[in-house]
Amino acid sequence: MKKSSLLTLAAFSGAVAVALTGCAGGSTDGGGATDGGDAAGDAGRACVILPDAASSPRWENFDRKYLQEGLEGAGFDVDIQNAQGDVNQYSTIADQQLTQGCGVMLLVDYQGAAEAVAEKATAQGIPVIAYDRPFAGADY
Repeated sequence: MKKSSLLTLAAFSGAVAVALTGCAGGSTDGGGATDGGDAAGDAGRACVILPDAASSPRWENFDRKYLQEGLEGAGFDVDIQNAQGDVNQYSTIADQQLTQGCGVMLLVDYQGAAEAVAEKATAQGIPVIAYDRPFAGADY
């Protein structure tokens, strides 16, 4: 049973990475960055926020590893962080990631925190993927 779950998770992570490949291409039509050239270089950066480590060991023991491998395999620079069950930390991580630039955000919602992050990302033209848990404002 465990092996089946791991294979399912690996397959899903690979599918997410393949789907994100379209996001990595970015757009050079000038509609992205308003502050210079930084955002154009960030089109291939995937920003991921995991919810915690306490509710399930899977987030750090499995999801992080497979997301890292899958996203890097699809050509992304990857920034995966864990909010450690803290809504305020979730928001802080998101603000830092958005400031540093993201081509795509992959979020696991934690107590509704992903909705505000999705709103900020969407305002910057960054596609948002709801991973594991659906939430309002996600593009995928």
